[in-house]
Amino acid sequence: MNLAQKITIVTMDLLLLLELCISMYLAHPHPDAFTLVFVRSFLIMCVPTLVLSKILVSRLRDKASEAQGSEAQA
Repeated sequence: MNLAQKITIVTMDLLLLLELCISMYLAHPHPDAFTLVFVRSFLIMCVPTLVLSKILVSRLRDKASEAQGSEAQA
C-alpha cells in the first residue's frame, strides 16, 4: 500500500466519522423517529463515500503497480 492509498483511507475514515456526527445531529430533534432519520441520513452520506474510496484505492494501486512493472523491465 503506497502513501496515496493510505491518505485515501485516512480521509475516508475521517469523512465517515463526520457523517456519523452529522447523522446523529440531524436525528436528535426527532426522538420518535430517531432510528429512521439516522439510518436514512447516514446511508445517503456513507454509501457514496465508501464507493468513491474503493474506486480511488483501486486506481491508485494500478498506478503504483504499473510504475513498479516499468522499473523492473528497465
